[in-house]
Amino acid sequence: MDRILRWSNFLNENSKYNRKIYGYSWNELYYIIEDEIDDPEEFLNYLIKKLKKIEKEKKINLYRIVFAKNKDDIDVNKLGHHFVQDPKDFHEEMNDYLFRNARKENSELEETDLFLVEVEIETKYIDFEYTIMTNCQHPFESEITVEKPEKCVIKNITEYYDN
Repeated sequence: MDRILRWSNFLNENSKYNRKIYGYSWNELYYIIEDEIDDPEEFLNYLIKKLKKIEKEKKINLYRIVFAKNKDDIDVNKLGHHFVQDPKDFHEEMNDYLFRNARKENSELEETDLFLVEVEIETKYIDFEYTIMTNCQHPFESEITVEKPEKCVIKNITEYYDN
């Protein structure tokens, strides 16, 4: 009940935060991340600024990791919707989660059977609404969601552990 009361007080005191951002009110997004990180207001302002900057670009490069025994096994037409803007954003927990899912389809995969796929995409194909929600729900990930992954242009595929 304390959280609801705090939230209600926050809304009453800060009506300026009712503005809409990518389909959500600032307050809705703040509420999602409030208990996840130390300074939710700073994080949310940073996230909005980052997405607005991306939105102004015509094209951007994004990255995805894919488990495969070799480069030729990668189906570039089925990369999925979730990418990151910086390959340094891939972390051990994310890699482990993706590995466990990949092993369900191919039990012969090893943790080192990992490739980094670099794509270029026009920013008009980014789902900013889904991206901001995902980043608020998982503030320690920097995922960018692509609406139409078929519009991705493959720039490079390299072995991940050689990078």
